[in-house]
Amino acid sequence: TLMAIVPAVVLALSAVNALTSGLIAEREAEKGRVARQALIPDADGFDPVDFAIPETEAKTITAVYAAKSGEKILGYCFDVTATGFGSDGISMIVAISREGNLYGVRVISNSETPGIGAAALEEDGGLLGQYVGVSVLSVDNVAAVSGATITSKGVAAGVKSAVNLLDQMMREGAAE
Repeated sequence: TLMAIVPAVVLALSAVNALTSGLIAEREAEKGRVARQALIPDADGFDPVDFAIPETEAKTITAVYAAKSGEKILGYCFDVTATGFGSDGISMIVAISREGNLYGVRVISNSETPGIGAAALEEDGGLLGQYVGVSVLSVDNVAAVSGATITSKGVAAGVKSAVNLLDQMMREGAAE
């Protein structure tokens, strides 16, 4: 009996996954759009940047968008997945102005410990607010949140990856 039930359950789970995977991806993309707009509210749109992300940053950064107001580029948004305490990582958007200051960081999803790492990632959690307006040259000065050191280090590493990629994009003429 068990030999018949297990394959049926596996088949049912596969069917549900196939039916819902597109919807889940669509919702995640919408969360990204909302986060980019919240970080750079003056932008009319966000165009994908055609730049081959180097292997060293591709583990962390999945996409880059130019935030535009009309034809003027206001800054860049990076889709980042940083390594935190949780196994699924911290999916976030890092927004950097053309002048080299961070607009800020928005978390899309995370699997950090509730009440500790996840609390540090909330809007009033004390970690993300430290990045607003910080120069890309000063990102190392952001303090870790007590009790959420691994989460804080993961966010810092993700921000540094975005800063490094923007620097490389500027050197290669892919960013203004």
